[in-house]
Amino acid sequence: MPTVARTIHLRVVDDGVFAVTGDLPAAVAARFRTELFDLVEAWSGDVIVDLAAVSALAAANIRVLLDVADRLAGTGRRLRLAGGVEAQRVLRAARVTDTLETFATVAGALGAQAAASRRVAAAAEGDELRRLREEVRDLRAKLRSRPLIARALGMLQERYRLADEDVALRLLKEAAQRYNLKLHVFADALLSARPPVRPATEPANRPPADWFPGRIRPPAPGTPALGPRHYQRHGVAVFLDAVLDAALACVGATAGDIRLVDPAAGGLRLERHRGLGPEFVSFFADADGLITPCATAMSRGTRVVVADVALDSIFAGTEARRVFLDAGALAVQSTPVLTPSGRCLGVVSTHQPVAGRVPTPAQEAELDLIAADAGEWLRWHQRTTILDALEHLHRRAR
Repeated sequence: MPTVARTIHLRVVDDGVFAVTGDLPAAVAARFRTELFDLVEAWSGDVIVDLAAVSALAAANIRVLLDVADRLAGTGRRLRLAGGVEAQRVLRAARVTDTLETFATVAGALGAQAAASRRVAAAAEGDELRRLREEVRDLRAKLRSRPLIARALGMLQERYRLADEDVALRLLKEAAQRYNLKLHVFADALLSARPPVRPATEPANRPPADWFPGRIRPPAPGTPALGPRHYQRHGVAVFLDAVLDAALACVGATAGDIRLVDPAAGGLRLERHRGLGPEFVSFFADADGLITPCATAMSRGTRVVVADVALDSIFAGTEARRVFLDAGALAVQSTPVLTPSGRCLGVVSTHQPVAGRVPTPAQEAELDLIAADAGEWLRWHQRTTILDALEHLHRRAR
């Protein structure tokens, strides 16, 4: 007997909603694949296939649906199926309901699709807000550093009789990049350093040959609390990461940050962080004037421990309390990083997700050793790498 050609009908019910009319035995799998793929390729969004009128669904056609779902996933889209009792029974029997999203009705599938679209839109809006916050934070940092850098450029122009500010800026940037220094840090060092002293034997119309003649470059201090690694070869960022990781390991925390004193503003500038969400980072990245544990630790020169952020008076009436709690930071400790002479260079803080979880006396002693190592190393960096950069700048400008 001749083979009876079987036909199926796929019709467009709505944007992205396709209804199947007719059963789907194995014999129509090739035609079903062709027609469904043609419709999917012509549509740019998620797809819903309505199988409510299908009373026979062969395994070959389930494979077609799986292939369509895979094709859509490759372009960031999704396939949802709305099926009657029989179609859902077959899909469950084939154990594909964990791969193919199935709903009892088209309305249910549309509702899930709308909810997913809202989540995507909210995520995109959140990403945009985070980008905006980062731009604002960067702009504030630039505005805060601009007067400092402008003063440094003026000093360079006057001291070395440079042609214009562009030449001074090029020299300043080149030296900062060569020694892996942030521009505002290097500008502050330039302004703070004593001027070069000209020996009587050198001509009066030129700066002296050396800025720091006879300077002895001390070796890097040991950092036993941080391990044997020689951080002087890796720069400040790598060293600060090591300090923060050691503090987190000491108290068994997964979230925290380290801040250094900002020479432009006199407050603290967030340098490195772990386990902190974008809202927390954005809020505290420019936290001048806020009363926080780290700011208090800097001003007092001693550790500040907050056992319960929700109740501690340091956060009374502040937005900072909400940001801490939303980030899951229910307890916090902040340890100042001091030089051997007692000058505060920064603060390392760790956050705990449980109120009342505070450092033990042994952990506090270890934190003190970590902070002491950090203070000694940062002071060494100021007396060596930064002075090396200033000497390089002096010779280039001269």
